Amino acid sequence: MSTIREGTLEAFVGSWLSGLATLVISGVPVPCENGPTGRALAAAYGEGVIAEGHTIDSSAFRGRSVVYAVDDALGLLEWFAPSEEWAERDVPSEVQESQS
Repeated sequence: MSTIREGTLEAFVGSWLSGLATLVISGVPVPCENGPTGRALAAAYGEGVIAEGHTIDSSAFRGRSVVYAVDDALGLLEWFAPSEEWAERDVPSEVQESQS
């Protein structure tokens, strides 16, 4: 089971070699996979996300609103989508605003 929330992207912190990362959404650190999340951020917000040396430039997406799902058992990020993509869809009633 997962919980769907809405929040504001702040930062991505990770280690390229470890494969682990954290996506900070509305002040809440959400653990995630480094590579897939970095590629998803680049796909959603453009080429400026992936910087030199396989790093992520958080300024390319900071302040953007997202709808995202977190696995209830492990607390890992399952997926995210820019909120504007959800504006045309029915957002599930269980969407919760993240609390800092």
